[in-house]
Amino acid sequence: MIKNIYKIFLMTLVVYCLSAEIYEYNYSFKDAVFTQKTGYMLVEIPGCMQIGVEGEPLLPNYPVKILLPPGETLENAEIIINKSKKYPLMLPLLPKQADRPLSWGISEGGFIKNEKVYILDQYMTKNINVSVQWFRGAGIVTGTIDPLTYFPKTGNVELAESMTLKITTRNKVSTPKISHSHQRILQKMLQNPEVLSQYPINSTVDLERMLIITSPAFKSAFNRLKDHYLKYGIVTQVIDSMDVELSDIAGRDWQEKARNIIRELYLSEGLDYVLIGGDNIPYRGLSCNVLSGGDFVSSDNIPADLYYAALDGTWDANLNNIFGEYNDTTGFDEADLFPELAVGRMPVSTLEELNNMISKSIRYQAEPVIGDLNKQTFFGEFLYKDPWSLASDYLELLIGVHDDNGYTTQGLPGYIRTYKWYDSSDTNSVWSFTTVKQELAKGTSFVHHDGHANFSYMMKFYTNQINDSDFTTVNGIDHTTPLFFSHGCNCGGFDYSRCIASRLMSGPFIAVGGIFNSRYGWFNEGQTEGPSIHLHREFENAIYGLGFYQFGWALTVSKIATAPWVTAMGQWEQNALRWNFYTINILGDPAMHIFT
Repeated sequence: MIKNIYKIFLMTLVVYCLSAEIYEYNYSFKDAVFTQKTGYMLVEIPGCMQIGVEGEPLLPNYPVKILLPPGETLENAEIIINKSKKYPLMLPLLPKQADRPLSWGISEGGFIKNEKVYILDQYMTKNINVSVQWFRGAGIVTGTIDPLTYFPKTGNVELAESMTLKITTRNKVSTPKISHSHQRILQKMLQNPEVLSQYPINSTVDLERMLIITSPAFKSAFNRLKDHYLKYGIVTQVIDSMDVELSDIAGRDWQEKARNIIRELYLSEGLDYVLIGGDNIPYRGLSCNVLSGGDFVSSDNIPADLYYAALDGTWDANLNNIFGEYNDTTGFDEADLFPELAVGRMPVSTLEELNNMISKSIRYQAEPVIGDLNKQTFFGEFLYKDPWSLASDYLELLIGVHDDNGYTTQGLPGYIRTYKWYDSSDTNSVWSFTTVKQELAKGTSFVHHDGHANFSYMMKFYTNQINDSDFTTVNGIDHTTPLFFSHGCNCGGFDYSRCIASRLMSGPFIAVGGIFNSRYGWFNEGQTEGPSIHLHREFENAIYGLGFYQFGWALTVSKIATAPWVTAMGQWEQNALRWNFYTINILGDPAMHIFT
């Protein structure tokens, strides 16, 4: 049953500048739909995502993306409720269920509900959770606000129809210049893009720049890619691992020295892309802990090239050699959630494999197979029985415009021909590895996969089943070498010897590049929201909604768009979205132009 409570109004954002250091932003929540679901209620508001702690009530949260004026940083933020109204609920609010890795079974506890919370007079939560993140020197207040208060004992909710976000700033010495291309990124992301006019333009940046870091044995092989990109206005510099090792630049280990070199070039020359070439180039492992249905998942070693892309801070503020930590209680957070660069990795161990990847990238861009560019293929698996979870329900959100789950994304437009292979139950498998081979042989520009995977298994086949002879027409000439995006666990674990994604990338045929998880990929049981699909939707929106066609920038923009939710209530305590934010990497050339 759906009950419309309010006459529909557009949510508006009005800015009042009270002084040089205090700013107020008004939010109006005049729409609400009360929906009954499985014996519980949801309060849904346009633009708000349902957020909650596992087993506790789901509440609508609205994202904040406010640009601070140049030379200022965040001192304090508070919410003022101007007008509110109480409404009775027919049923209790739906409790948040577990986020689960795709390779796990369902949580042993089944349906999760913290009964102690549901007898409280008032469910106490923070109505604001924001911090300042930095993108190329510009401070952005990001996070979420919650317009709903829940009174479980009486079964009422109170909706703040009008709220004011009051931001107090203090002076910061530097006043950055932002290039036109990076202003374009912010223009499409911010709730107050008019503040961009206060930032000076960096008019000296007229070319894009890429840094390639590789092994001494591979260094000269990248000259082909360097020459290719120079034709398109991308200036490329190649250094090897010994250049990093012998550099005078500061750093506790190789990874920190490499990041400091990247940061220095970014600050002095305006770097845009970093390409890591070779299996032997070290990665930085990041730390994350996830509570999932009573299970605790923890790692201090999630392979994450985000470390080389997000350049503010050190990722180890407390100097304990554990990177990307956070504290649920204090708000301590070492992560930089607004990456400045687009980073990719070519996971190769031999010169032959490297030449394969370089050749495929150049051919894909210089000699596209026109007949394949408007075709994309979807492979969805049956995920779990209880609650019933089908990959098709998630993957369908990548097609067309969707405002499901509180955020809007533009997916594949109507002119893209889609080929769908969806399992509908655990006993009705409609596709296999043979199907995958046949579909690739017909030609497709992009493969989207949601299903179970591991280091040597993905899309219902194992690494040792991949034979180049089965894919000779997927060569970039007869048919294009497609891009891949998989939600599967561990399949992009490039730190393991020959993970399955690396095998797809490094051969002479099959894939030109892909986005994969180096560790677990996560989804929400029985829903159509979850960490993996959220980032995937924002990736498609970056391409088709915002017009970012470089492979690496599409992923970077998707992470910037997702950043406010990473520290939201529920995500902050469960952290599955943070885990996916860390673990998702590009295997391939980040500067490659995606044809659509």
